[in-house]
Amino acid sequence: MFFHLKIFLRKLRLGGVYTLINIGGLTIGMAAAFIIMLWVYNQWSYDRFHAKDSVLYKLWCHNERDGNFDNVTTLIGPRLIEEYAGFANMSRYVEVEWPMNFDIDDDGGKFALSFAGAQSVTLAVADTGFLNMFSFSLLRGDISTAMEPYSMVFTQSVARRMFRDEDPMGKTISFNDALNFTVRGIIADLPANTNFGFEILIPWNKLYALDSDWYGQSRNNLTFVELLPGVDAKTVSASIRDVIGKNTGGRSNTETFMQHISGWHLYNKFEKGIQIGGRIETLRMFALIALLILVIACINFMNMSTAQASKSAKETGIRKVVGASRSSLITRFLGETILVAAFAGACALMIVSMILPFFNAMIGENLSLNPENKIIWTGYAIFVLFTGILAGSYPAFYLSSFQPLKVLKGIFKSGQSLVAPRKVLIVMQFTFAVILITSTLVIHRQIQHAKARNLGYEMSRLISVEINEHSRPTRDLIRRELLETGVAESVTVNFGSMTKSEDKSTGFRWSGMDPNNPIVFERNYADSDFAKTIGLQIVQGRDIDIRVHPADSTAMLLNETAVKVMGFDDPIGEIVYEWNQAFHVVGVVKDFVLESPFDPILPMAIGGPINANGSLNHVNIKLSASGSFAERIQQTSEVYRKFNPNEPFNYQIVEDVYARRFDREQRVISLVSWFAALAVFISCLGLFGLSAYMAENRRKEIGIRKVLGASVFNITALLSKEFLILVTISLVIAIPVAWWAMNRWLAEYAYRTNIPWWLFVAVAALTIGIALITVSFQAVRVAVTNPVNAIKNE
Repeated sequence: MFFHLKIFLRKLRLGGVYTLINIGGLTIGMAAAFIIMLWVYNQWSYDRFHAKDSVLYKLWCHNERDGNFDNVTTLIGPRLIEEYAGFANMSRYVEVEWPMNFDIDDDGGKFALSFAGAQSVTLAVADTGFLNMFSFSLLRGDISTAMEPYSMVFTQSVARRMFRDEDPMGKTISFNDALNFTVRGIIADLPANTNFGFEILIPWNKLYALDSDWYGQSRNNLTFVELLPGVDAKTVSASIRDVIGKNTGGRSNTETFMQHISGWHLYNKFEKGIQIGGRIETLRMFALIALLILVIACINFMNMSTAQASKSAKETGIRKVVGASRSSLITRFLGETILVAAFAGACALMIVSMILPFFNAMIGENLSLNPENKIIWTGYAIFVLFTGILAGSYPAFYLSSFQPLKVLKGIFKSGQSLVAPRKVLIVMQFTFAVILITSTLVIHRQIQHAKARNLGYEMSRLISVEINEHSRPTRDLIRRELLETGVAESVTVNFGSMTKSEDKSTGFRWSGMDPNNPIVFERNYADSDFAKTIGLQIVQGRDIDIRVHPADSTAMLLNETAVKVMGFDDPIGEIVYEWNQAFHVVGVVKDFVLESPFDPILPMAIGGPINANGSLNHVNIKLSASGSFAERIQQTSEVYRKFNPNEPFNYQIVEDVYARRFDREQRVISLVSWFAALAVFISCLGLFGLSAYMAENRRKEIGIRKVLGASVFNITALLSKEFLILVTISLVIAIPVAWWAMNRWLAEYAYRTNIPWWLFVAVAALTIGIALITVSFQAVRVAVTNPVNAIKNE
């Protein structure tokens, strides 16, 4: 065994630069593939660590108006436990950002909390069974009492920041001088691979009065259920499908279904209660990219190994003559390749550890090479073994197939057939690289197309402040103060913010409507100056303003799409009914993008506040252009706290929220760009090594050609022609495949770009140019050498 290893190491040393190219290409490919798979595993592992994970499910609902949604009525969880079979436990769950204005009682004295470095914490309200259902490590306290009424549980880091070196257990926390909670538990900081994000946990319904009804008018919580062991989840899910319909006397068509907890992070697209897509699509794409990069790196190894076959041919022939079987030779060659893969894998591991911080910053995750994670290291060992077998399979079968008689007579020739396997591998390699390059350009083009879309409103200096039942009565005071002090140019109080769709409705009726074809409308309410504040273009009529026009409590604004679907020639003055309430149309605004710029614009109705005064939950503010933006936000905060000293100032900058809608696509394009560049680099590295080796083998031929009058250009063209033909063939294969794949990807977007013909021309020119530079470098180097040095030993 030691003798074979010694021979193997000697062969690597004698390989010189070709060994470096071989191992270097394999190392880079393995590093890229492993870091992708590390990310894929991290995404796959979300909320799979819970001890009861096999019986934990999340509730979803579906109806025609809202599609699929997971913010459900608060009543559904308790009803399932009371009346339906198969359930062991349930917990409702809602997260809120809460300002750090707590008071702490200490030995009878009360002092204000100082919480450096944060304005708020993520506070979650959950039912008593939450900690029994989910495996969050309780470091201190008793799980049976930690969620008792008026109890509170902290994560370890928040407890440490709040109480420093003091013991937090038993401390009393006062919220707004109204509710007092006792600290009864400390939980270990939540792992990175969970969708839960709480820092403080309190019992359900003790901080907010989160009441609801079966129609789900105030949906604001997630609901999780635990099934009894052994029950069939599909049967249970089918049994609860009409739970909301039963409790509304059949007046609601909302259906309920369950999703396994492991699918929460990966799937948010459903069809008839079956999860069909979501983040899992991105994971599959990157798993495929990892495989392609690994295959490209392995192809390099195969090509270099078979290209140098003549050096191993006589050794193989002699081994066969002395009795070695083909199977033993295959095992030996595979063993050597697995050793190379193990060495390359160790180098790849060092590269991954160095670039992991950069990769984490790019994708917004916190991946690590945890030495205690057995799954990662077992997977890595399998990964190295798989790479070794993949890279060594073709060379092993190829080298072991040599006929000893031909080899020992010196009549063995390698790779001279018209369709040599090595040529096929080069075509495969560049086909994959071209597909990745094309995909990168198309994704980038789609993102730029969406970014350039006309939004239909002006979002600069626009912020949205959330108000609640405590701060809502002060909305007019806030508005007046902001306008009189010059902090804001315009203010509107309305039901929805400009950062997301708050509500949809199918309850509209109008003259000439088809009663059998209800249409889903985006729904909003406003008291005044909605179009002015948002910066909407009024194409007909006027804005809503109940202060100037008291009858505007039943006024309505429509967007252009709504006018089209309603079939109005002159919408001003038309009467539109929502359920039993009549509204009169006072204006039409130009279509504007409310949520994703990739989606179509839905018909929208903005009504006066007659039925929504209790639901006007947002103050949208156009800040003054004078002064700095940060100063204006600070002044807005001061005005808000002047009238609501004990309420959180929760605001969103509309421009920032909109920019974050591109985060997913931007991260995808960044990752695909990097890995496409790596694929091209690895392909060119193999092409460089292969062309160098082929040129080296033809030195005498080149010397003779130069003596007979061949120019440097002739020699360069001779050596480059074969490789360029192979690259061209790869383009012919890759371009139709890339066009088909990217058209399918673009079909997921309602608002999408096209794929112009010139993009493929650019990809072809880029690929041929890179390949030509790579090959020509070696060809020119050999072509300019003195021919005497190549032929003098003849």
